[in-house]
Amino acid sequence: MVPDTKCFNGTEIASQDKSTMCQTCPVFSSQDANSIEGILLIDNSESKKSIDEKTITILSVIAHAVGIAINNSKTYSSVLLDSIHDELTGLHNRRYFNERLIDEVDRAKRYENILSLLLCDIDHFKNVNDTYGHPVGDEVLIWLGNVFQNKLRKTDVVARFGGEEFAVVLLNTEKNKAFEIAENLRIAIADSYLPEYQKVKVTISIGISTLGVDSNSFDGLINQADKALYHAKSKGRNMVCTV
Repeated sequence: MVPDTKCFNGTEIASQDKSTMCQTCPVFSSQDANSIEGILLIDNSESKKSIDEKTITILSVIAHAVGIAINNSKTYSSVLLDSIHDELTGLHNRRYFNERLIDEVDRAKRYENILSLLLCDIDHFKNVNDTYGHPVGDEVLIWLGNVFQNKLRKTDVVARFGGEEFAVVLLNTEKNKAFEIAENLRIAIADSYLPEYQKVKVTISIGISTLGVDSNSFDGLINQADKALYHAKSKGRNMVCTV
């Protein structure tokens, strides 16, 4: 398929004819791209030396070893990616979030920066599952995950914290700005509905805590945000509260 190249017998073949020939290749016909890691192209146009069977055998061994190395690397990357992401929503999971929050708290204290934490909970989520079924409940979680990613800044760290809870780290964000961001997020969700299920509308309650104002530690931030979330729930839900 490479332009301006000849086939093994030195004849010129048009690209369209080459394409037809390639369709007989098992990889091409099965369209199983995942079974191939790459193609080793050997060019003897300068040396003019023939590529004998012995050379092909050696190159095949090399290509096989390289293929295994690439496959192992891709597998490791995939496993690593899966270990820090929630399978359903694609957001970061709680384990990653906790580790990241600890790091960001230490970094903020070292450089005298500020950060805020949002803990968000879907109001009456059990009613959604009971009324429409768990598959629709899963669609709600996926949809909300997309809303979080689209409405928040690229620098913000978003995670599914567990069940119907989400958590957000707002870097370099003081409490007043965090409240504004949280309120915009709450309104965006309350004013919309689940795509393809227009009868399904949900709201969220949000609790906020800020480093250096409500607490100076990882545990303190979590506890204070959770306390603020409890206030939002107890006051009627669908609201944003601070400690």
